[in-house]
Amino acid sequence: MFISSEGNGCFLAGKPHNAQISLPCENDLTTGLNSLVTAASATDPDYDAYMPVILSIDAIGTVELTQHCKDFIEGSSSAYNALTDAQKGQVTNYHVLVDAKNQWAPLVAEAKPYADAVVDLINAIPNPIVYTQSCKNKIDAAQAAYNALTDGQKIFVSNYETLKNAPSDLLKAAPYVHILFKANG
Repeated sequence: MFISSEGNGCFLAGKPHNAQISLPCENDLTTGLNSLVTAASATDPDYDAYMPVILSIDAIGTVELTQHCKDFIEGSSSAYNALTDAQKGQVTNYHVLVDAKNQWAPLVAEAKPYADAVVDLINAIPNPIVYTQSCKNKIDAAQAAYNALTDGQKIFVSNYETLKNAPSDLLKAAPYVHILFKANG
């Protein structure tokens, strides 16, 4: 765990997950805080393991249906689960993570069915893409359904890359159709 100053701020960072938090500080304060952190690390060998988890949990903030919130809840949970039982006992704000997960669950339950419907539409797009009107209609339907989702619902569309690439893949498939028509024509 260390503290460094940059401009008008300080950054507290540590292992194993390189958790980082920004603090307003002066250079003298940075030196003093580094001494305290070094002392804490020297007296508690687990400090560098559990402190980043505490900072990560603190960074969750207000629970809302955003990618940021999803990442912090999942990341904090994973980091906490990677700790030993003794280290977990040092995470004094674990209740914040539990509360966040409890608030997150109903948001996911409400959003996921809409996202799952779009995932199904994307899965209905042929793979590999074929240049047909039916394929184009499936791409258009999936895109329209995706566009109708809220930003919060979109974070659960796990196969969005397929949809994003589908129009260009459709165009890539087009020349082969023209070659076939010329050969048969």
